[in-house]
Amino acid sequence: MLIRCEITKRNEFEIESGTHRYNSLVVVLKGEFLYTAENKTKTVRPFEAVLFKKGVPFVKKVISPIEFIIVSFHHFSFVCDCFLEYRDKDRVKNTIRHLITAIEEDSADTVKEHFANDILLMAQKGKTENTMLPAYSYITENYSEKLSLKDLAQINCCSVQTLINRFKKHTGKTPVKYLTELRVKKAKEYLLNTDLTIGEISELLGFDNVYYFSNVFKNATGMAPLKFRNFNKI
Repeated sequence: MLIRCEITKRNEFEIESGTHRYNSLVVVLKGEFLYTAENKTKTVRPFEAVLFKKGVPFVKKVISPIEFIIVSFHHFSFVCDCFLEYRDKDRVKNTIRHLITAIEEDSADTVKEHFANDILLMAQKGKTENTMLPAYSYITENYSEKLSLKDLAQINCCSVQTLINRFKKHTGKTPVKYLTELRVKKAKEYLLNTDLTIGEISELLGFDNVYYFSNVFKNATGMAPLKFRNFNKI
């Protein structure tokens, strides 16, 4: 979901150093600004993009008055450097133009988010293309939510079957298996380090009900959650 998606102008930044409050995609349309983050410095020019990462220290300064798109996300799941690089620059420019039109016409947030995600997905880290990173990172950061393959496929801007194929290619596991392993791992931590009930742990980890959680945990570990706690807890 989007927090902010707009075209704006700056002669100078109100805050030129600090840490960002939100994760944002920034695409320059006119002018230039200097941006430093993650021990790198770059002059960002028209139709170039950077990521303002939440909590990452930065320094930024306008070189010449800028006009830019800024898209801020509630859940930001793309994994790459702050400075985005692209092989197909013409395709990126075309997608940026679509995003500009969506903003100017006040299209639905889902439309704006689609084009913003497409800009992110086209980014290349060095020469490596990793088209499953958005879904992978989203699962890693949001394993306690109720996640569906359909939702994850939308995050990755692809079909469910394409998501499964790409995810398995990169991790050796399906998205569901990866999610299950994360939840079981966290469940073990809760069982051994807290006094939460089995029902409370089940709810915290996003399971539909305690019985389903118990079955998943037993299939993964060979023990029911309570037996695991009693057997291992010192």
